[in-house]
Amino acid sequence: MKASEALERLGGYASRAELIAAGCWPEMVDMGLYYRQILRVRRGHYASIDTPLQVLKALRVGGRLACVSAVDYYEGHHRPERPVHVLVPYGSSRLGSDPCGPAVIHWSRLQLEGSRTVVSESIARSQAQRCAGGEQR
Repeated sequence: MKASEALERLGGYASRAELIAAGCWPEMVDMGLYYRQILRVRRGHYASIDTPLQVLKALRVGGRLACVSAVDYYEGHHRPERPVHVLVPYGSSRLGSDPCGPAVIHWSRLQLEGSRTVVSESIARSQAQRCAGGEQR
């Protein structure tokens, strides 16, 4: 199975282990990268080639797009002047960084609804109402 097909089945984002468990050979993952059919987000993690930039930024940090960034995503806006807001599981370590700028980290112990890459629109709006910008990382 092609890595791009496996990624689509897995919601557009997956680890190398998840791709292999889904039926991809390791060589197919490497070929997908070589032929630019998939994107390397961070070490051992891959995304579909059509993943929006703001989602890629959140994935590079190590979480899901959240708060005002997710609201912008759902409304079809892209505001590069804003730092990306990222939801990460409480206690996460070894967070990556977004080479395009700072990130506002939202920590949570809860499993919030949404996809593997973006919190749900209702959660994003709720976060945005409470968020004052937070600490930038």
